[in-house]
Order: sequence, then structure tokens, then C-alpha cells
Amino acid sequence: MKLAKLSLAAIVVASLSASAFAADSLAGAIKNGKVSGLLQAYDFNTKSAGTSANIINLGVDLSYVTDSLYGISAGVTMQSTNSPWANAAARTKFGGTMYGPGAVLSEAYLKYAINGFSIKAGRQYVGTPLVAGSGSRTTRQAFKGVIAGYTGVANTVIGAGYVTKYQKRTNGAGHIAQFGKYKDGAWTVYAKNHSVKGLKLLAAYAHAKGVTSVDDTNYFYTQADYSVKMSGANVGLGAQYYNSSTGKTTNATSGDGSLFGVRVTAGLNGLSGYIGYNKNDNKSNTLVGIGSGTGDDYAHTFFYTEEAYRAGVKAWGIGLAYDLSKVGAKGFKVKGLYNTYSGANNIKYNLKSYGLGAYYSFAGTYKGLKTGLAYESINYGDTTTKDVNKMRFTIDYKF
Repeated sequence: MKLAKLSLAAIVVASLSASAFAADSLAGAIKNGKVSGLLQAYDFNTKSAGTSANIINLGVDLSYVTDSLYGISAGVTMQSTNSPWANAAARTKFGGTMYGPGAVLSEAYLKYAINGFSIKAGRQYVGTPLVAGSGSRTTRQAFKGVIAGYTGVANTVIGAGYVTKYQKRTNGAGHIAQFGKYKDGAWTVYAKNHSVKGLKLLAAYAHAKGVTSVDDTNYFYTQADYSVKMSGANVGLGAQYYNSSTGKTTNATSGDGSLFGVRVTAGLNGLSGYIGYNKNDNKSNTLVGIGSGTGDDYAHTFFYTEEAYRAGVKAWGIGLAYDLSKVGAKGFKVKGLYNTYSGANNIKYNLKSYGLGAYYSFAGTYKGLKTGLAYESINYGDTTTKDVNKMRFTIDYKF
């Protein structure tokens, strides 16, 4: 990583030297930069064991990215969130995910791009297979580090990255999260390829270095999806594999596990569906990456949970979605999921869940505005974990 940092520094120095003789070009890069933003209003409700908690978050994001000058550009993004009506129950229930008023500079980076190669250094949103922040709340997770990619090989994406700091959603104490050190750093490499028609291949590896070797974690992920048209319908088959290993003594919660999954998909005239199956091994839970944006098991529930990655769990998922633009309701989509989980080693249960969602994206004068309403009910099937019902209403406006 020292070489990458030195190379980037040389690029910056060269650009600044050039700008001394081409101030108009540098001024143009700044003047021609783009400002964008995001307004959010999220209403989350959770009910369990006869008690409920509700929170409404209001978020504002503002971003500015300069135009490219000799392949170099810069960008910044400020996030802010507020929960003006949150009561004590909401602050406790959502303290780690939603309740965190304040502002944070989530992006402040330099980027260099030329001939299919790009490198970005600084604070940034990251979306690689094994290092990724989640954007499902008003505060999106971010990292500080260096991310590089290359698309010069036909039908192939190659990427690598190194991160040193991580910005969560909240600090758990009533404020928005600021950047904090992520262990002793983490790095990742990955590759995607779709050279064969209908076939998409993915492989990724990540390593997080702990304070001691016992805290080190290795992550591996590979996936293959194949789809083909048959009688006007799209039919697909997929397989995926996750693996994690640590220096800890292996037990149900050590993180030395693996998960295998298969999925069958089909789609016709706006209607699509899938049947997915995942099996986690019996020895340990599986860790699926760094940041809440990782983990995409085939049998996932409507809202993200970690149930599929428990030691010994077998999971089934059935999903259906329909794009109503096919019947004249442009921009309107609905979907539903049904899931079962069974066989955990460290807690016996037979979890069942179902979810329903409706989403609408506006067009014309209100382009950039979208809304969503989703509901999920989870029955854990044991005597110690109470059933949970969740409802989320979201409004997003990008400009």
C-alpha cells in the first residue's frame, strides 16, 4: 500500500504543478463540477412481546464532485440525520442503527482514472463483495482507504482495496457515528467476469488484521449465476459459497464457518420469482465480510438478518415480484417473500417469516422521488425468543 500512496501523491503533485500553468483549466474543473443531494424520511416500527418502538428519521445528504482534469477528480459528501420525535423507547431500540442525530463528512476523496483503471483514496462509500457499507438507513456507512479497479480486460472487472477506518451509522450513545479505526486495517481483492453469454462469475477475498493474530479474520466468497431464455421466459440457476476463518478456538460462534447456497430463478412479462436454499456448516457461524453491506445469501429474509449464517442452519427462501408497468401502472412494483430456518446448533428453533413490499418511483416533474412500504413478520418457533413484526415506510428524493 505504500507504493499506491506514493503513486497517488505523485499524481496530486503533478496535477497541482500543471494547474499553476493552466489555472483556467483547474478553474473549469471546479466550476463544471456537479452538486447532487438526497432527502430522506424513514419511518421504522418494530413490535415484539406486546411492546413496540417507532422512530422517524429525517436525512439530508449533499455531494459535490469536480470535473476531471488530466484524469483527476475530487469529491465530498456530507451526511446529516435527525430524529425529532424519538421517545425513550425508540432511542433504546434503534440506538445502534437509527437514532444518531448529527452530521458527518462521509466522503472526501481524490480519484484518478485512465484507460479503464481507476483509484480512489480517502473517505468514500465502498461497495465491493466483501467490504461494503449499507445504505438502508438515513446514515450510510463509509470507509477511509484506497480502492482501485480495472476494466481493461473484456467483460471483466478486477478490483482491490485497503481500508483503515470505518464509519458506522450511530455511535450507540445518541450521536451520528464518526470515523473510527477498523482493527489494524483490512484489504480485499475481487474479480467479476461475464465472458460467456448468460454466465456471471464472481470471486473475492478479504483479510482483516486484528490487534493480535487471534483477531485476524479471513473471508472468501464465490458465486456463479447462469440465465437463459426459454420460450420467452428467463430461467436461471445459481450457486454461492462463503467461508470465514479466524485464529480463535473453533466453536459455534468463533467465525470459522462456511455457507453453501443454490437458487433457481424465473421471469416472464414483469413477473419474477426464485427458490433459494442455504446450508451453514455445523461447526461455527459464518462471517460474510466487513461492513453491513456484505452478505447476500440466496434465502435471505425480507429485512437483513444473520439467521442464515448461524452454525447448522438450513434455510429456504421463496420470492415473487411483479412490475406493474406491464399492466399500465408505470413505476409501481410489489414483492413478497417466505422463509424458513431450522437446525441451529447453539439455539434450537424453527424460524418462519414472510414479508410484503410495495414500491413506487415517480417520473416526469417528480423524477428522483421514490417511496416504499414493507412489512415483515418473524416467528422464531421457540419459547425464549419473541416473535417480531417490522414495518418500514421510506421516502427518498435524489436531485
